[in-house]
Amino acid sequence: MPRVDPRFVGTRHQYVFHTSAKETELSARALGFAGISRVDVHTGRADAYHYGTDYVVEEHILVPKPRATREGDGWLVGAAYNAKTQLTELAVFEATALAAGPIAKVFLPYGLPIGFHGHFYA
Repeated sequence: MPRVDPRFVGTRHQYVFHTSAKETELSARALGFAGISRVDVHTGRADAYHYGTDYVVEEHILVPKPRATREGDGWLVGAAYNAKTQLTELAVFEATALAAGPIAKVFLPYGLPIGFHGHFYA
């Protein structure tokens, strides 16, 4: 489920955010998507973060920074289910630096159902 910066929906945009998997995980044993990516649609260059093979990653949403006008200037927020612990983690990323990893994490004491989707409204 690719997403664009909500301020650029319906207009020309440069970046697409989506769940992703390493090629080695694309097998019958794979749990699903285990990472997130930001792809520059003009160059094809990608910035990605991989949670790990024990995770199933939900789509992450872009929350624009207040008063920001540059596309992608915000936080990418989303859930990832850890199949090993059977718990869900919520993570916040700097949307322009996914490979650096989460800048914040919240560990829920339970697992959320797969398919949890959302939107952010200021």
